[in-house]
Amino acid sequence: GADVAVFLAVLNVRLFLVLAALAPLALAVSRLVRGVIRQRVRNFQRAFESVSDGIWFVLSTLDLTRAHGGAESERQRQHERFERLRGASSSMAWLQSSHGLLQGTLLTLAGVVVLIVGGRSVAAGTMTMGDLLSFLVAAGLLTGRLRTALAAAPHVVIGEEALANLHELLSEPAEPAYVGRRRIAFSGRVRFEDVGFGYRGEPLLRTACCNSRLLGE
Repeated sequence: GADVAVFLAVLNVRLFLVLAALAPLALAVSRLVRGVIRQRVRNFQRAFESVSDGIWFVLSTLDLTRAHGGAESERQRQHERFERLRGASSSMAWLQSSHGLLQGTLLTLAGVVVLIVGGRSVAAGTMTMGDLLSFLVAAGLLTGRLRTALAAAPHVVIGEEALANLHELLSEPAEPAYVGRRRIAFSGRVRFEDVGFGYRGEPLLRTACCNSRLLGE
């Protein structure tokens, strides 16, 4: 895009300055929308993680939940998680589309302003029609490249947030490996006494006791 910008400045400095004057507005809007997109992406990631955790929990405790009559309440909780995920996804997609439409509108506005200023210059005789058409063609090439770059901005934000989460995960300290050396006299029997388990205030298991014998070595 730099080569096209230089070519525009050579064709007509006045019209190039008109385009350059509108650039800060486009950058300010892009920065504002990118901040909102970043927040929407984080909301989507949290909702997706919540759904993933819920699916893992259901698969892990499916039989136990059914045995204690908690299937309906658990189904409702998972439905609420999916609804939050759907809302976050729709909000993020809508904002991405709005960003593209807004940037396209600003670029179109810049073209209209250039056409008005250039038309007045042609009417005043300070610029020929050929020079105006040449500038408009070159400006069209520049705006086409800008549209492509601006359309990729939301995807860049999404990638940045994904990499940030991955870096946070990799930066977490790993749990130290077990380094004990003392062997215990294990007979293969395990006894559970007064075991309780609950989820979100609803007890699923109370004071369970059992003996278990492990098979194999």
